[in-house]
Amino acid sequence: MREFFLRIVYTMCIVIVWMLLNASIGIMLQWGFIYDRVSVGNIIFYLWLIASLLFSIWKIWNIWKEPLDLS
Repeated sequence: MREFFLRIVYTMCIVIVWMLLNASIGIMLQWGFIYDRVSVGNIIFYLWLIASLLFSIWKIWNIWKEPLDLS
C-alpha cells in the first residue's frame, strides 16, 4: 500500500509543480497573454509549456508503468 500512495503523492507533486511553475511564468511575466501581436516571449512560453507538459506526462507514465507489488 505504501508504494501505491507514494506513486499518488509523486504524481500529485509533479502536476502541482508543473501547474504552479507555468501559471507563474505565464501570468507574472505576462508571456501567457497575447495582446496586439505574438511576441518572442509568447513563443518561448508556449514552447516551454508544451515541452514541460510532455516531460511531465513521460515522468508520470514511468512512475505508473511498473506493476504494483501489493503483497
